Amino acid sequence: MEEKSFSMKTLFLIYILTSFGEVSPLSRDPDSPYFPAVSGDENLLVLNEFIDSIIREMKTRQQLIEVLNPLTLERNITFSKGVIYQISVNGLLSLHRVGDITFVPDTPEVIAKLAVKDVDLKFKYNVRALGVPSQGRLNMRVNNIEMGLRASFRGAKASLDQFEIHTFGKILIREFAGTSRLLNWLTKPTLELALNLSRSKLKEKIEKALRERLEEEFRRIHLEDVIASVILQ
Repeated sequence: MEEKSFSMKTLFLIYILTSFGEVSPLSRDPDSPYFPAVSGDENLLVLNEFIDSIIREMKTRQQLIEVLNPLTLERNITFSKGVIYQISVNGLLSLHRVGDITFVPDTPEVIAKLAVKDVDLKFKYNVRALGVPSQGRLNMRVNNIEMGLRASFRGAKASLDQFEIHTFGKILIREFAGTSRLLNWLTKPTLELALNLSRSKLKEKIEKALRERLEEEFRRIHLEDVIASVILQ
């Protein structure tokens, strides 16, 4: 057991010495005698774990949980028939990596696909449908939100260079509480249409909140710690 522990620690030290000198991590000289010390599969494990560790921190740090669960959108969304306000977004803590990351060694950069599932939107509304004013509250669901990020390495640290939501699923009404059943019936199609036409506004607000949280975690997580957790486990 001691021999195994010693060899793994030695491997880790060799990896650190050959990866975090003057060159960026994971872009080592292939002619170096130490290059085979960590295989390409282990590189992939390290980088997958790097992204996963950032996501885990977002899900477990109390300061971030308070911001993201739920995420409260400060500004209202207005449209021709009315306004929705007191918007809260639940489900962003389902954020997860989709598939393996892509590593670009020349830069070096990583590209990752992320997603959240079954995101709930809750808000209040004031609308005018067929000339009749109505107000109430609504619970809606977005079945799928997919996003991508690109991060670059400088030594043992990475910075988030790009993050955007590229797929924002259809918004469907789940629960409706309005002035009356008749007004609910009149208002529902107006709200569904308005919200689906306003998806870009919702997407921008959610994207901004997630980007800020991810940037914060990228500044906190060190690649050496991730490598240690993968190689020394």
